[in-house]
Amino acid sequence: MKMPHQFISRSQERFTSMQSLMTGSFDHEIIGTVDQAFLDQVAATPDAEAIVAPNATLSYRQLGEQSLQLASHLQQRGISPCDVVAVALPRNTHWIVALLGILRAGCAYLPLNLKDPQHRLKALLADAAPRYVICDEDLSDFFGVPAIRTADIDTIKGETSPSHGQGSPAYVMYTSGSTGEPKGVVVSHRNILRLVKVPNPILLGPQTRVLQTGAPTFDAVTFEIWAPLLNGGTIVLPSDDAILNAEKLAAEITAHQASTMWLTSPLFSHFAAERPGLFAPLSHLIVGGDVVVGRRVAEVMQACPNLVILNGYGPTENTTFSTMHEIVLDDTSGRVPIGRPLARSTAYILDDEGQPVPFGHSGELYVGGDGVAIGYLNQPEQTAKSFLEDPFLTGGRMYRTGDVVRQRQDGVIEFLGRR
Repeated sequence: MKMPHQFISRSQERFTSMQSLMTGSFDHEIIGTVDQAFLDQVAATPDAEAIVAPNATLSYRQLGEQSLQLASHLQQRGISPCDVVAVALPRNTHWIVALLGILRAGCAYLPLNLKDPQHRLKALLADAAPRYVICDEDLSDFFGVPAIRTADIDTIKGETSPSHGQGSPAYVMYTSGSTGEPKGVVVSHRNILRLVKVPNPILLGPQTRVLQTGAPTFDAVTFEIWAPLLNGGTIVLPSDDAILNAEKLAAEITAHQASTMWLTSPLFSHFAAERPGLFAPLSHLIVGGDVVVGRRVAEVMQACPNLVILNGYGPTENTTFSTMHEIVLDDTSGRVPIGRPLARSTAYILDDEGQPVPFGHSGELYVGGDGVAIGYLNQPEQTAKSFLEDPFLTGGRMYRTGDVVRQRQDGVIEFLGRR
């Protein structure tokens, strides 16, 4: 959508007064890359727990050593900066080691879910063209992609010499394809750091223990992994069967003293109906991925009075969460709002002409700031249509969500549906 110069000028003048143009704080600067932020944490707390998993527990030092081994191995195999490396691993320590090792080699990871249909896996691999696939099993002929088994990675530590920065690709994550063909969203290091290294509704630090529930190909994994690991916390990897069983999930939360968890809205509603008190040991629960059912939130709030429940909204193209809202009881009787933009993020409600809508009116949501992804892999035309220059913020970019929203009387955004 091209906006006329006179509109841009007029909109910039009205920026501070238009309530449908919302901007999170830009006070906090983003520094470095994801792997460098992790190494800073290794230096600060080398012996702290980084990962707790069914197969092993790793300290920050151990995770650093093992990811360096993989990064060295990849470079010895002739990997080049910004190459894509696929990861086809179950929920264990090897999975996290692989993601971090790929970043330390200066490459981007492509998460795969081996439970997906083969035709989808084949299509993703054909489009992303990864140099290698990292796996536990022998997948040497994995749709023609050379495999690196975790058991075969050299145990001799080497040094890496990656050449990448904040704007370099960190991962490629494919959309579901529910509105067409799956598109590979290319997310940068800056995008991830905007999500987990600037002040936002959840205070992240050494006390953070995230119980990881998302599928490896769902973008909430970005928060689940990097929020604890870049802030001195712990990522807890439960067994797969625990994630879908209320009794087992409650046991995992208690046994590992989890503080934070993310769930899809449908799965949250399922657990809320079956056992609303299972979330009581947590301090924060993020719900998202679909419309949140208010009455289910009310049931959990009654059973867990000390729990903070947040509605996290955002497309993959804006790196997991664009807006967030701490739900209060009054929200549960109607539409649960999606909140306000995160720090270093923007949210604009515009009409069909690209004009900001008056307060209380519905319009299309455009999200922007440092979370906006690089674009779609191998789709320059679609990238140009969906990723736009921000006419209200000099040098900024924004993503056209296709979602219809309006601003509530208290200033937060309310989701109404898709265009």
